[in-house]
Amino acid sequence: ITGTLSVLLAPLLSSAPFFGGIQVLFTNPPKVDVDFRGIGNVADMPGIYTTVRRLIDDAIARAMVSPNRIAHQIGADPQVDLARLRNPPPEGVLSIRVIKAASLEGKDVAIVSNKTSDPYVQVKVGGEFWKTPTIMKTCNPVWEKDNVHEFVVFSSEQGVQIDVFDWDRIGADDPLGSINNYTVRDFIALSGKGPQPWRLEARTDRDDPPPDDARLFLEVAWLWLVHPLKGKELPG
Repeated sequence: ITGTLSVLLAPLLSSAPFFGGIQVLFTNPPKVDVDFRGIGNVADMPGIYTTVRRLIDDAIARAMVSPNRIAHQIGADPQVDLARLRNPPPEGVLSIRVIKAASLEGKDVAIVSNKTSDPYVQVKVGGEFWKTPTIMKTCNPVWEKDNVHEFVVFSSEQGVQIDVFDWDRIGADDPLGSINNYTVRDFIALSGKGPQPWRLEARTDRDDPPPDDARLFLEVAWLWLVHPLKGKELPG
C-alpha cells in the first residue's frame, strides 16, 4: 500500500493534553499493488486482478478514506465532541455531469460489424463512488439521463478518479481509459465553464492504453459550504 496517511491532532486546548482528539485517515485513496504467490497466482490474471484490486480499494475507502476516519478523544474535556471528530463538516459540493465519450476502444467482437463496447463511467471522490448507466454497443456513448452526481467534499485536496469501463456480462469489466492525478481543486477551477474534453489514459501499467483520440466530456459545478479559516485555531 502506497499513500499519505494523515494524523490530525485537534481541536487545540488551552491546557494539557493540549489536543482534544486524534484522527487518522487517508485524504486520497492509497495505491494498492497486490502480488499473489503460489496457487494464488491465478488472481494475477488481468481480469481477476482488476476485480480483486477494486474490492480492496473499496474496503479501505469505507474505513479510512476521507470523510471516513479513525477518531478517538484524548482526555475528558467536555468541549470535545467525538461525533464531530468522526464526522467533520464538509467544505463544499462538487457536481459532475458526464456528457459523452468519443473514440473509445471496441472490446466486444461483432460478427457483421466493427468491434464495439458497452461503456459506463465510474467516478470516485474520497471514499464515495458513483457510476453512470451503461450505454450498449457503441464506442461513442452519450449519457442523457442519470448522468449527474453531487459529491460532498471534505477537502479540496481530495483526489478525483474517473474510469471508463466496458461492461461484460461474464467476467470482470474491461478498462477503456481513465482520468488520473487530479484533485477537487483542479475541478473547482473548471466550475461554470461548460463541457470540457478530458484525454483518457491507462489507469495502471497493467492496463492497455486507450486510443490517442479517446476523450470524455464532463461539466463541473462547485458550491462552497464552508470557507477554510486562515491562521491558527484558537482554543475554546
